[in-house]
Amino acid sequence: MGIDAEQLRRDATERIESVKTVVGETLDTVKVNVTDAVTQLRTSTVAADAMEAGAKSASHFASENPLGVLAGAAIAGMLIGAVVPVTQIERARIGPIRDDLYAKGKKAAKDALDTRVRSIRTALAGIVEASKA
Repeated sequence: MGIDAEQLRRDATERIESVKTVVGETLDTVKVNVTDAVTQLRTSTVAADAMEAGAKSASHFASENPLGVLAGAAIAGMLIGAVVPVTQIERARIGPIRDDLYAKGKKAAKDALDTRVRSIRTALAGIVEASKA
């Protein structure tokens, strides 16, 4: 049993081809991973730039419109307060104040409506009188 040179050459060729395949697959995987990493880096850079621009814009808006920010915060607080359920303690402590404010608001709205109705009636009466003359 001797060593067959042809068999050794075929084995070596197969091993070389196998190594080439593994190296090629590894290079493909590395290329894909590097491409993905670059894409993620670009995306995160764009997102960071957008966030920075948004923060600057919000800061500029807040410094130029402090009352607008205050109004927005008040509205947000009212919305949150409207969504969050009322507790028994809040109902006991704030309920009478709420009822009083509601009654005063209702009376003020009724008075304003009555005033407008009287104004309209007076204006209509004046128009009717003017049309008779």
